Amino acid sequence: MTTYWRTFLFLVLVTFMGSGVAVAKELEYEVIEDVYDDTTQIRTLTEQAPVADGKGWLIRTTLYTPHAITMDVVLVPVSTTTRGLFQVVASATDSVPDPISAPSSIRLEYEVIEDVFDDTTHIRSITEQAPVSDGKGWLIRTTLYTPHAITMDVVLVPVSTTKKGLFHVTE
Repeated sequence: MTTYWRTFLFLVLVTFMGSGVAVAKELEYEVIEDVYDDTTQIRTLTEQAPVADGKGWLIRTTLYTPHAITMDVVLVPVSTTTRGLFQVVASATDSVPDPISAPSSIRLEYEVIEDVFDDTTHIRSITEQAPVSDGKGWLIRTTLYTPHAITMDVVLVPVSTTKKGLFHVTE
């Protein structure tokens, strides 16, 4: 980047700060799940961050594979953000350990509700459910593995009870 563009961007930033336009600050995520699978070499990292004004929590799940990275964010609306939805494993300011040397620390209690593999297309689909604390609902995570890509989606299903799962758990 040339000196001209650096100066221009600096002046734009100063103008925004002086004009009252809010400049976003970094979210303060806490790690609530950090799992590494030696066989597949896939790391799942789930974090929570409070939304401003106590409107809820952002749950960010990142899936790292040797060939791809995918991420999904879901908002869990709650009336207060004084404490997290899940037990904290580490702070986002902590150094992220190397996935190979890091011990697995599972804090989310995901249960597999579907695990399907198609021999013809070589596509695997896994759907899991995990309760959100204090009866806020269930997180439903679906991961699709193909020979060339991996995708993931996490949704919140708000329900008043977390005593039983939303779906029957496969054995």
